[in-house]
Amino acid sequence: MQTDADDGTGAGAPVPRHAVRELFRLPGFRRLLFVRWPAQVADGAFQVGAASLLLFTLNPFEETSAWAIAEVIAVTTLPFTVVGPLAGVLIDRWTRQRVLVWSNVARILVILATLPLASRFALGLDWGQTVFYGGVLLALSVNRFFLTTLGAVLPRVAPGDALVGANAISATGGSVMTLLGAGAGGVLAQVVGEDRGGPEITVLASLVPYGVSALAATRFPRRSLGPELDDGLPPLRHAVGQAARDVVEGVRLTAATRRAWAPIAAFGLLRLSTMVASIAALLVFRNIYGGGPGDIAVVLVWFGVGVFVGAVGVTLLDRTTPVRPETWIRLALAFTGVAIVALAPGLVRANLIVMSALMGVGFGFAKVTADTLVQGALPDRYRGRVFAAYDVIVNLMVTAGGVVAAVTLPRAETAERLYLVAGGLLVATAVLSRRWLGTLPSAVDVETWDEAARALDDDPPGGRPT
Repeated sequence: MQTDADDGTGAGAPVPRHAVRELFRLPGFRRLLFVRWPAQVADGAFQVGAASLLLFTLNPFEETSAWAIAEVIAVTTLPFTVVGPLAGVLIDRWTRQRVLVWSNVARILVILATLPLASRFALGLDWGQTVFYGGVLLALSVNRFFLTTLGAVLPRVAPGDALVGANAISATGGSVMTLLGAGAGGVLAQVVGEDRGGPEITVLASLVPYGVSALAATRFPRRSLGPELDDGLPPLRHAVGQAARDVVEGVRLTAATRRAWAPIAAFGLLRLSTMVASIAALLVFRNIYGGGPGDIAVVLVWFGVGVFVGAVGVTLLDRTTPVRPETWIRLALAFTGVAIVALAPGLVRANLIVMSALMGVGFGFAKVTADTLVQGALPDRYRGRVFAAYDVIVNLMVTAGGVVAAVTLPRAETAERLYLVAGGLLVATAVLSRRWLGTLPSAVDVETWDEAARALDDDPPGGRPT
């Protein structure tokens, strides 16, 4: 999450430092966690239940195909690709407290309207699955607005000098809540049983924490979270058009800057490979071992645990070792590739679970370091456009991973060969990328410690114009 808003203190003197634990004494920050964390528990349960329903339950007597999984991947990725660049435009025009309330209400209504049509108990509705696909797409699109709004309002409830800690608590805690929701949802669907409505009950169970989140958001005064609206905003159609142009400009700037395109290319390749491997694991669990919704939860949870370990690990190592960020990316590629190649033979279920966790570790290492490199690739005035392009590129690689798996994986039994190719490609990239992902240009337009300390001043001496 990125936030660069002023905290509204207007202080000209340095802001006193406080322990991160003091954030929990702030009523607004605690209330925002009560909005965010239940909704992310719901996200995990909803995504596992919806994926179980679409992949396993609607065709219980057929083997799940890679194409079916690729379709679900596309549905769950497109909102972040298409809606992401436009979300910021709209949340700067709408009352943010209302966005937090109504985005939860909208998801509840969409799920209640479309789930009955896709249920295996809705006999004779052949078009119900298509409608539910649309409902999942709409619910995830609304979720993009919800998460973007949370990022925008955090500086309203946490002091500026504590935003790093506030982001860590809010976002990392949110990721953990999503994993808990996914795990609980997978267990619930498995215990109830696919043939007795387990996935449907899991999706319905997600409505409860969505409702809790909506109620928590109503406790904020309506205008307390901004934005400070005025008459200077351009017409909406102009703002949306500018958002699209910014993405195009971001792609152009990225392609012209090696410090930007090199880590994005490497991380994009890692994302594609891990997506291919994850789809292969789901097919093996389903079609060879006869697994169900619980296996979706296993893959998601262990991959997520690995991401958390990787992100924390690279943060600690960066403080104690002289290794450059670009080297960490190359090591992450090699580590992930070796893990896939070493654990693929025999398609042993326990090995594939360990592989999922190790892929998450490599993902966490690469994501943190790629973001760091891209943040210093171009002057500050271009960063929003570059990161919008970054998000679009990576999400397209996720969809491409689904297509690659669908094309190259006709049967689960052939997954071992695909694993070896994906792992070998990552190792080869780690070795061959030294020329273009070796020593990258130095960071530009980044703050010193003193400048960062004055970033919240109304008129920082010697600061850059805004």
